[in-house]
Amino acid sequence: MLFRSGFANGDGVDYRGIDAETSSSATTAIYVQNTGSIHVDNGGNAGVYASNTGTGGVVFVNSGLIDPPAYGAFLHSGGNVAAINLIGGNISGNVGIHADTTGSSATVGIRQDAGAIVTGLNGNGIEAFSVNGNITFTGAGFDTVFGNSDDVFGGTVNATGDALHANASGSGSIFVTLGNTSVIDGTGAGQADGIDISSGSGLVQVIANNAKIDGSSALNAGNTGAGIRAVTGGSGNATVILGNTTIGDFSNTHLDSGVVVGVGAGIATVYTDAQTKIGHGAASGEGVDVSGISVTAASSATTAIGIENHGTIHVDNTGGNTNAGIYANNSGTGGVVILNYGTIDPPAFGIFGTSGGNILVNNIGGTISGDVGIHADTSSASTATVTVLSGNGSISALAGDGIQAFGNTSTGNVSVGTSGNRINTNITASGGSGNVTANGINAKGLGNVSVYTASGVTISTTTNGNASWAIRATSTDAGNTTGANVIVDNQATLYGNGSQTAGILANTNGASGTVTVINSGAVTATGTGIDARSINGNTTVYSTGNVVGGNGTGNDGGINVDITGSGNANVTTSGSASVTGNSGTDGIHVRTVSGSIYVNTENSYGSVWGSQDGIDVSGNSTINVYANGVTGNTGKGIIA
Repeated sequence: MLFRSGFANGDGVDYRGIDAETSSSATTAIYVQNTGSIHVDNGGNAGVYASNTGTGGVVFVNSGLIDPPAYGAFLHSGGNVAAINLIGGNISGNVGIHADTTGSSATVGIRQDAGAIVTGLNGNGIEAFSVNGNITFTGAGFDTVFGNSDDVFGGTVNATGDALHANASGSGSIFVTLGNTSVIDGTGAGQADGIDISSGSGLVQVIANNAKIDGSSALNAGNTGAGIRAVTGGSGNATVILGNTTIGDFSNTHLDSGVVVGVGAGIATVYTDAQTKIGHGAASGEGVDVSGISVTAASSATTAIGIENHGTIHVDNTGGNTNAGIYANNSGTGGVVILNYGTIDPPAFGIFGTSGGNILVNNIGGTISGDVGIHADTSSASTATVTVLSGNGSISALAGDGIQAFGNTSTGNVSVGTSGNRINTNITASGGSGNVTANGINAKGLGNVSVYTASGVTISTTTNGNASWAIRATSTDAGNTTGANVIVDNQATLYGNGSQTAGILANTNGASGTVTVINSGAVTATGTGIDARSINGNTTVYSTGNVVGGNGTGNDGGINVDITGSGNANVTTSGSASVTGNSGTDGIHVRTVSGSIYVNTENSYGSVWGSQDGIDVSGNSTINVYANGVTGNTGKGIIA
């Protein structure tokens, strides 16, 4: 059947192609099937209009052509609503398909098969609305028109608004299951998303396999949307799972974000596989503009946010904390877990994670670059922990720290690596053109702080600006009388390149906090090689690796220990370790106030050399120095 003859405006019927209205409680109160062509002028209301003011269902099945009215299809009921666009179906309108139910628990089902097309010329492609009932986007194999979501939504949806838009105002859940080479594009200015689903308190879920989202064009230059946006309130959960899916993979894309997920008190989960790609490339302008994956929560769940990325994420560097390959922010007391196996480049932050509870970031063979590689912090006022792990792969900081692990207000442990899972990744930190602070690893908190690195990797800092360290570990709470211990156990090769760089800083401000540095790696720095500081707690430095230091950053020298209270100092070298202090500094320099000093280099067949003194120690208590192979250039071999 043909309703008027042409596509041009004025060649279609003026108002509605098919108009079906009733007030019925029948299971299927209205059933409309179109296999023909329906042409309605753009000022017209709908190609197909089906409205039931009763509680019965509305079903629309299309394999024909509809163009181009205000609504390609407008479906409304107080009961269930189903729209099915079969192979060959082609629907266009200012809004392609509108489906809504006002029934308290009634559902909306949208099915589209591979080969079908929906176009939103001046609005959303497909939009669906419910209250407490579920909304489902699915495809061929749909068990019944109101059935399961076993099968995948296919075909093409293109819109100047959201391509797929769904809202359940109450507790209804929303399920989007994409596949069959789905092409989903929301191309317009403003927040035009590929997929935008939201619920008052229900589950929102997107599963995409072999889909292409917001990648058929560069989008409107004013686009501020996301490829996928999934948001729910209350205790609702949100899940996004991507396999072999691309988002914003078009040259010079204007898309702001790849995936945006938000929950209230619920749990947010995002997973991408190795074939998933967000953004087009690493060059400027080729990535998405703000974030690859952005997840927010206000939850006390044990794992409020869980992100696992195996894919490739390209994000342009536009600045700010939210400009990240992966951004996770939980304002509640629940935990955040981020696992990265993929490639991220090159935003302000490769990974930015923050929580009011525990946070874990684990880079498992991933390649990360950004101004800052990894940032993890907690704002907990109690004992929440911060843990950053990294094995294999690489971390490149282009204008900042390689790893930042901050227990900002927490007395819980801050750990970068552990004794059983050491940092086993090459880390390069640069001050960039602005010569900003650029630590290889920067770990700090109000409680215990520890850094463990593995052998066979290199950690370096390069800057001529602010003082920077290959490893910086500091406990900052002067009021902490029970913790605030610092441990640096380094097996890596460390470089401090540039006029304002140094090797290892291990420092506690805790009244009784202790400092322990165990070094078996080679440390070479322009500034201090190893700088260890405490107050009333003991400080121990044990090195079997060569240490070369100088002046400019830190307290200067090869190994420096400075204790300002009653703590004792112990410096021991062993094996083939040598210690060198260049540029007018000492090889080993130790100062205490009332604590004892013990220095022993006798078990090392390496040398201790200072361009000033070889070993310089001073204090007001017992001093023991056991040394051989000690040379002072302009000063003494040993001063005690």
